[in-house]
Amino acid sequence: MTIPAVLTRLGKTESAKPFVPTMAGVLTAATTAGDIWQWRATLGPVAVAELQAWCWTAWLLADFLDSVHGEPGRFARQAAQIVTRNADDNLES
Repeated sequence: MTIPAVLTRLGKTESAKPFVPTMAGVLTAATTAGDIWQWRATLGPVAVAELQAWCWTAWLLADFLDSVHGEPGRFARQAAQIVTRNADDNLES
């Protein structure tokens, strides 16, 4: 249930679309307690363009899990609070 939900939304993100098969492998490796990085390394070097797909995948996975637990958007709110708090701390320094 988790992997298809994340991949469906990831596929709608234009910059991440080319990396959906790779992210499918990464998520599958994670569900089998495999070494995600070792699995990814078998495909060769990670291109800079792929890094954004990793970020989107992590974000969508967190958002999906928040929604399943009845707290949609929780990760986004907490991330915004962290960024805002750090920005305020930097202003005070």
